[in-house]
Amino acid sequence: MARITIPDAMLASMRDTIPLPNTAIIKEKSVVNDGGGGRTVSYAAVSGGTVACRLDPVETSTDQDMELIGRQILEQKYRLTVPHDAPLVAHCRVAVDSVDYEVIQLNEAHDWNVAVRATVQVVK
Repeated sequence: MARITIPDAMLASMRDTIPLPNTAIIKEKSVVNDGGGGRTVSYAAVSGGTVACRLDPVETSTDQDMELIGRQILEQKYRLTVPHDAPLVAHCRVAVDSVDYEVIQLNEAHDWNVAVRATVQVVK
């Protein structure tokens, strides 16, 4: 099937009209040896990582939330939408309204690149 291309001006207009009502701070992981055989893990904001965003709950089936031993785990997942040029990468963290979320799936492969979407869950 042939791909549909759109003019650059239309793509820019589509990017400008996406409703992104919140603000996200994208953070990258840093690991430092503590000198005693251990490591300290921390997360710090990335350059250009304060971006507009939208966070929506993701509905999942009960089967997707079941642990192998049969105990149900209720971890709400969310769909994060950020601008197309946000420095979002897999397994980074994102703070929205003072709550930290971890990117568990990054959806980069899509047509028109209007926005970047990721599946995230609250860091516990």
